[in-house]
Amino acid sequence: MEKSGKHRYTLRDIQTGEIICANLTAGEVYRITGIPSQQVNKYRQRGTIRDSIWKVVLYEEGDEGIWTPELCMRWDCIRKMVLGGLKHGKGTYEEKIERWRNRASKKT
Repeated sequence: MEKSGKHRYTLRDIQTGEIICANLTAGEVYRITGIPSQQVNKYRQRGTIRDSIWKVVLYEEGDEGIWTPELCMRWDCIRKMVLGGLKHGKGTYEEKIERWRNRASKKT
């Protein structure tokens, strides 16, 4: 899957210092952290910390996250279920992941 956009970003957990995800577009940063995609570059430029956890930096070749794309998708699914309430949405966990994956692929 080819990514579009001007910049690529890396998410760093400031509590542990670990890189969580790398080579992300602004939209992907939004889906993981909730930072509006129009504000992602401003967060990076200012060094702003989101929710006392997330720091956005520019992606550099060699950044490696502890999460695979599949693990990021699972984490995002759980985050959305918690934010929206576990009672919302029909289907199993795997069906919800597939629906969100399909929605994400349609946006790109």
